[in-house]
Amino acid sequence: MKLFHDYKAISFHAFWSRDTSKVINEVLNKKSKSYATHHDIFLRFLNDQLFKGQGVLNKEFRRKGKTYPDLLIPSKTEGKEYEIIELRTHTSELKYLRRELNKREKIFAFSDYLYFAYFLRRVWKEKNEILKVHDCIYYLVIISIPKKTEKIPINELEAVIKMGAEDFTKKVAEESGIDSEREELLGVDNIFKTVDLERRLEEKEDLIKEKDKQLKENAKQLKENVKQLKEKEKEIKQLKKQLDETKK
Repeated sequence: MKLFHDYKAISFHAFWSRDTSKVINEVLNKKSKSYATHHDIFLRFLNDQLFKGQGVLNKEFRRKGKTYPDLLIPSKTEGKEYEIIELRTHTSELKYLRRELNKREKIFAFSDYLYFAYFLRRVWKEKNEILKVHDCIYYLVIISIPKKTEKIPINELEAVIKMGAEDFTKKVAEESGIDSEREELLGVDNIFKTVDLERRLEEKEDLIKEKDKQLKENAKQLKENVKQLKEKEKEIKQLKKQLDETKK
């Protein structure tokens, strides 16, 4: 499911449920932990979800010191074939937003858009614990920052983006049917570490449940064995009794 909102030329997009879970699992299941590998996964996801696969991804072998376009999308501007997108994905909400905005002169020298992506997760308001009873847990938010914002003072631009992100988060929560009294959306400090630990915890819990089930079955079998043993002892006593009577 997707959600879109425009905030003073800066647009916000949200992806959740199976789409976000799929891209998270793809990253976690990759043997390579390099930034370039993860970056390519997010670029393919962005191209598929926002541009229906019409964008062109760079397939060259990257060389240090050379600039490559992240994603070329068909341009709506007359006389221009493509527009270039630079994607930056972070797992700490807007923590690194200003750092990326400080690079905008360099980014916009080659690109038409800076796409800043981060994650939110659904939690209980009181306990600040992740909700696992709903299908929709994680949200991927992508902020599209166009080149025309380049001349806006950085403090003003950062404030506008943060204000827009706050409004958008509330909109996402409303669309998702979150109970505002009991639940909320929070940024994830490190989503891949969080998801990996949660998955390992679930695996341990499943293992414990399986062991517990096995122990109960063993206890049941032991009880049955004791019962059979007592019956055998009873039979032995009966035979001894019969033997004694025969000897008399």
